[in-house]
Amino acid sequence: MNSQLILKEKSDNRIVYFYSADSSKGIPMVSDGEIEVDLVDNTIQTLRTATHDNDGYRARWLYPHIMRIIIKEGCPKRRLIATG
Repeated sequence: MNSQLILKEKSDNRIVYFYSADSSKGIPMVSDGEIEVDLVDNTIQTLRTATHDNDGYRARWLYPHIMRIIIKEGCPKRRLIATG
């Protein structure tokens, strides 16, 4: 699976990333979903699912990857996640 993360908002209390989900071949990824990381409660939630992520599975799949990226890379503005 592939997903593109684009930083939307960063504050002392939360971080919000736009994310994309894989699509059929030839259709570009659209980063229109939103995932929020609450830094106070240390929780993650999907604010809006992305195109091609009808059931929200792709967003939930990204949760541990996003936490790792924030901790190890310090919340980059853009990041491509590719696995499998």
